[in-house]
Amino acid sequence: EYMVPPPQPPVFLFVVEVSYAAVSSGMLRCVAATLAHTIDHLPGGERTQVGVITYDSTLHFYNLHGSTPQMLVVPELDEPFCPMPGEALVNLSERRDVVKQLLEKLPSMFGATQATEVATGPALKAAYTVAQHVGGKVSLFSATRPTVGDGKLLNREGAGGAANGKGAEGGGLLAPACDFYKTLAVDCSKQQLCIDVWACHSAYADLATLALLARHTGGSVQHFPAFSDVAAGERLSRALQHSLTREQGLEAVMRVRASRGLRIAAFYGHFFIRGVDLLALPNVARGRDFGRVRGGRAFRRAGRSE
Repeated sequence: EYMVPPPQPPVFLFVVEVSYAAVSSGMLRCVAATLAHTIDHLPGGERTQVGVITYDSTLHFYNLHGSTPQMLVVPELDEPFCPMPGEALVNLSERRDVVKQLLEKLPSMFGATQATEVATGPALKAAYTVAQHVGGKVSLFSATRPTVGDGKLLNREGAGGAANGKGAEGGGLLAPACDFYKTLAVDCSKQQLCIDVWACHSAYADLATLALLARHTGGSVQHFPAFSDVAAGERLSRALQHSLTREQGLEAVMRVRASRGLRIAAFYGHFFIRGVDLLALPNVARGRDFGRVRGGRAFRRAGRSE
């Protein structure tokens, strides 16, 4: 009674920034190399599906149905679309060699880029379009604060702390700068899409806003400040391998019940509250923690998924 679509195959959609910052810091090389090594160990067996979207100031989709990957560029940011409806995801067991070929080529394909603007919001909207019919896990790899298209963010540090209308009264730097990412996250949760955010920024990132993507979809935020492949590449690689290959469940729900006379006052964790006591979890991984407050007192208890 809790399921939205029929049981879906495990889907992994990788949304990777390929701007100058992503290339120069080594993030693109590290992520591509780790994914090329890890796809052999993704859970799901023969049903697993994967897809890749890259972005800077434009969006790049990849046709993986031929003998070699083919890139299709979409410069439209106001209303991003997928140029290959229904074909952006491929069965990993059938197209493994082509997927690996693409991942191995990505660093050299964008090695000479000078692009500094990034369209993170439109890239995520495109990812939603690609995977909304089946759900799954979206992994966003970001090295630059979103600067163009929907969801662009201003630098709120220092003298610009009140940018986007968020002054000290409104929560300052700890408050989200806009509602775009929360709205998108709620839509993703309804379609059983989880978003993991891998933030490898060398400058201000506005994680208070980007973290909404994970908070409402059951995802996680991994932050690597001042990222450099030399200093933090191994740490990023290990964390990414663990995130993709650990035991995890799809399209989960959690219902919390209390004895008569007691009530749940608040919930804590990454999820979307579908009802009074029903938590929607598009993805739940082993070791994930959730908390709840009972009544109006300061009593708190946490639960862990095993």
